[in-house]
Amino acid sequence: MEITEFNLRYKKILGNTTEIGINIPVIIFSSGFMDGFLDVYHKTFGFPDYGRSGRPLNSFLYEVRRDSGLIVKGKNQTGPGDVRVSIKKSLILSDRFNFSIMGIIELPTGNARRGYGNGSMDAGFSILFDKSISDNIISYWNFGIVFPGKLKGYNEVDLRDFFYGSVAVESLLGKNLSFIAQLEGHSSVYPETDISAIDGTGFLLSLGGRYYSGNSSFEVSLTEDPNTTGAPDFILNLSYKIKLHQ
Repeated sequence: MEITEFNLRYKKILGNTTEIGINIPVIIFSSGFMDGFLDVYHKTFGFPDYGRSGRPLNSFLYEVRRDSGLIVKGKNQTGPGDVRVSIKKSLILSDRFNFSIMGIIELPTGNARRGYGNGSMDAGFSILFDKSISDNIISYWNFGIVFPGKLKGYNEVDLRDFFYGSVAVESLLGKNLSFIAQLEGHSSVYPETDISAIDGTGFLLSLGGRYYSGNSSFEVSLTEDPNTTGAPDFILNLSYKIKLHQ
């Protein structure tokens, strides 16, 4: 299975220290077209692939069962995901160091039986800070906890509260271009299964860049899961941001 996700994000600054945001996703499940490329990519660099290379190229299989009971059964189709609403408050603002806290609520707008959401309202809290290492290098840090409720598919599954954290470094290569590297980790969200790929801590390593042009920016990144645990096998991300003036 390949997932194509389109996200419309809007953020509004209130005063100088408060930011509200909304994220509206549309998700496409399909058999995809990238398996041939991914086979070569993983073999070249020696990355594991959850056994995907043992299946026919570009075939679709998305089904989750527990104790022989069906939980999720995905199909080749498009649907809305869970809408996320956030509020962030800056506590420290300076030229070299910023510190903020953020709260998030995720609404169960996606179909949980087909894998577009978990069917429950989620909540989360995180702390964020960025620190300038030099005039051209900035570090970003993010630590948080998520309370996901239950997975309400064809059958219900209790989910565990999980912690996550990330660290990123952005290096300015010129006036309009920067390079970004990020490492993210999260604990398991599912009850014990005795399956290492589900029970272990997942990690994601991302490499990418950002191009600035006036009030807009364009970003591209590639993400790999180095330990093949509880994370997508490979991610390509493209983002376009524009700052609106009132």
